[in-house]
Amino acid sequence: MLTIPSIPKGFGPWNFKCQGKSPKTIKSIIEEICKVTLVHSKVKKSEVYLDIFLKTESEMAELNQKLMKKEGPCDTISLPIDNETLKNPEPTLLGTIILCWPVIKADADKMGRNEIAHLAHIVVHSMLHLLGYEHETQEQTQSMEAREIFLLSKLGVPSPYR
Repeated sequence: MLTIPSIPKGFGPWNFKCQGKSPKTIKSIIEEICKVTLVHSKVKKSEVYLDIFLKTESEMAELNQKLMKKEGPCDTISLPIDNETLKNPEPTLLGTIILCWPVIKADADKMGRNEIAHLAHIVVHSMLHLLGYEHETQEQTQSMEAREIFLLSKLGVPSPYR
């Protein structure tokens, strides 16, 4: 279901820290999805750092309350640093993505979606937030969803919006 294309010359290598209690294969898949998103967002800069944390449901519920002022666990929280930093020639911390694999799996099951395809959607969505995309207005939402559909197609994942 998920196709990981090779990274063209001139891109990366990027630096990812994927930490937390989750299968190693899930961590590898998340990193590959991030790479594909960076390539197709034309982020050639090699000195880009990204922190990715995989949390349990209870840890995510605590973070969701603290950071987002919302109750219960969620699938992801994106914490961008500043998308202007990509223009800086110095090493750049893009931001942090916090994921909850148990919630992502449960949501995929509820929606009747493939777990890895749903994970790809969540990671692409989170990466786009780090790259400056928002969905506060209808125009922003349409732009972000179109970008998600494009990036997911590069991974062989069908649109989650159909």
